[in-house]
Amino acid sequence: MIKQTIITGKTKVICRLIEPCARSENGFILPITMMISCLFLLFILHAIVMLDNQQRFYHAYEDKVQLTTLRENVLTQVNQKIQEQSLDAHGHFDDVGGTADYSCTANNGLLHVTLSLHSGRAQETDEMDYLEANGQPSNWVERTSP
Repeated sequence: MIKQTIITGKTKVICRLIEPCARSENGFILPITMMISCLFLLFILHAIVMLDNQQRFYHAYEDKVQLTTLRENVLTQVNQKIQEQSLDAHGHFDDVGGTADYSCTANNGLLHVTLSLHSGRAQETDEMDYLEANGQPSNWVERTSP
């Protein structure tokens, strides 16, 4: 507030113009600071969500690779046992990447094998049919249940 001892006509008008501005508490620093802070917070949240998505994708891919490797190793052992004709009705295989349980049923010249694969956080069930005569696969279904 501007105080003047002598107020003339001209200074009286200037004082009336300056006085409301001097008492005003409206500003632009606080709102701009709040908007910049919110924008910065949104960038940080976006980065966190992106890192979380990347981590989930990596774990899903890792699980897929482990299950694929486990399936290939177990199928090699199953094929070997079918060729040797020593495949039991139920069994269990242990591998470095996980474990697999299988069940085998014979029906009309087909040998139906169901594999339950377990690897860390992931599991799946695969089914396949083999011809009993020569042990060759005739039908194959992967991931019948996740």
